[in-house]
Amino acid sequence: MNKKSYIDLFLKYKPILNPYEKTPTLFFYDYRPDTKERKFLESVNPKQIWTWTLPNVDKWCDMFNSGWWNFDRNCYMVTEIPVEEENFRKIFLEVLPRDWNKLDLHESKLKLMEVS
Repeated sequence: MNKKSYIDLFLKYKPILNPYEKTPTLFFYDYRPDTKERKFLESVNPKQIWTWTLPNVDKWCDMFNSGWWNFDRNCYMVTEIPVEEENFRKIFLEVLPRDWNKLDLHESKLKLMEVS
């Protein structure tokens, strides 16, 4: 039986591209102090930040979590639309292998919009 994908829930918040990467991507990897990416992350509404955490030991899956989490993180993402107050730091989405294709498609659309 296939698991239900919840990546559309994440995409409804409209993730944006990281303008500080040489090749624009949805992910903010350089969160060390005193970097442009870190300063940008600190300047946006915390409800617009999502954390991609490392695979959960129990489930061995990647997770996207609403909010800025400072443990077991892979990187961060920023969305145009902030998470609602009642859901802030309460959304935990399991990212399935097939979800990466949808994220790639969203990223490609954003890159095309940037060029035009």
